Amino acid sequence: MIRFTNLIILPSSSLYRQRFDELGKKIKRESDALIKWEEDTCWGPPGTLNTTTPCAACKLLRRRCAQECPFSPYFSPHEPQKFASVHKVFGASNVSKLLMEVPQSQRADAANSLVYEAKCEAKRSSLWVHGCNLSLTTASSIVGSPT
Repeated sequence: MIRFTNLIILPSSSLYRQRFDELGKKIKRESDALIKWEEDTCWGPPGTLNTTTPCAACKLLRRRCAQECPFSPYFSPHEPQKFASVHKVFGASNVSKLLMEVPQSQRADAANSLVYEAKCEAKRSSLWVHGCNLSLTTASSIVGSPT
């Protein structure tokens, strides 16, 4: 009866290290190629379309987001509710005009102020409707309750 044993042949350390280095170089080449592809296709020369994620404004307005979109630096695609509230109160055209009138260095602050004002306006309008109802309920309970 012949018996075979399982032999595990490990590569020598230099061969293993060489293979590891080759694999690392391959990964580096592929990641560099991917970065170059993204730069070439996503952020082309000015006037081209932004093929990555459109800004919150372009998403809400259902249009393509151009590289020079006035909203993209200030309204992130990850926070669409900010532009939605601003658009509801002021309108996209008015916001665009307002941002273009403000100096470049102050546009981010202006956009944040618009978001704040829009949220305050939304709160105020909801307080008006619910506030009147609350006042009437409170007044009727005071009048109707014995003291």
